[in-house]
Amino acid sequence: MDVDENTGLFFQVADNSNATTGSLLEVIGFNPKEKVRIGEVADSKTIEEGVVILPIYLENDSEERLIELNIDKFEKNYSTSNYVKSVDEFSKKFVLPPLLDFMKVRRKSNSPLSKTQYGKITPPILMFFAEFKSKLLRSDLLKIWQGLMPETAKIMEIDNKNLEFDLKNNEIFSYDDLVKFGNTLPTNLRFKIFKAHRRAVTNYQDIIDRTLDREVKEDYRLTTSWPYSSFEFVNRAEVKVGLEYDKTFGVPKGSHVMDDGTIMKDEDMK
Repeated sequence: MDVDENTGLFFQVADNSNATTGSLLEVIGFNPKEKVRIGEVADSKTIEEGVVILPIYLENDSEERLIELNIDKFEKNYSTSNYVKSVDEFSKKFVLPPLLDFMKVRRKSNSPLSKTQYGKITPPILMFFAEFKSKLLRSDLLKIWQGLMPETAKIMEIDNKNLEFDLKNNEIFSYDDLVKFGNTLPTNLRFKIFKAHRRAVTNYQDIIDRTLDREVKEDYRLTTSWPYSSFEFVNRAEVKVGLEYDKTFGVPKGSHVMDDGTIMKDEDMK
């Protein structure tokens, strides 16, 4: 519950200056008359959680295989691909299993890599992501600090995410890569789905850099992700997949596809 604004523990700095040294508080900009209450609860807090959808297929009806990307195509389109951008942004924001975090290895190298140079880390693969958010009110935060269940945890909500991947020839994974599957999705396609916690700030230098609006260098250490690793709010995920064909794919310029599937030149349609 709310308490009186004058109740609680307060932090205050005192000025111990003299004529010889001057006032350090004035130089730094602190106000010696200002009191700050310790443990002030925020008005709201937005929490986030990620879901990773990892497509796999069964080889010889038994052995699970990841859908690996063509490494040459990956490097060629590294700086322009929408897919690479999405993986890069997600892996910076959420914690991926170390063996699957190939973007971390690629960023650290800052130069093209071959498949063998990824070492024990899985080389670039096809994966998809979905991000979910939930807003905690001040009343929810007060209950969490007291070890009580917040009201938002008692309400179930359904959220739909539509993830589209265009199999264009200039993308990392294109229609040409489906040739080995018979020009369609694998008949034994499966999905491994798991959650990814928000990446927490664990380096004090990062806090300083963010406060001063300076560039934050990526920390490659394996650390905890508290408090995000201490809770979860996405409890169930279901994936439905489909493949849509573009009727204009492969149609010469100046031609159209008729209803019966035949291709006619525009000049013949006049």
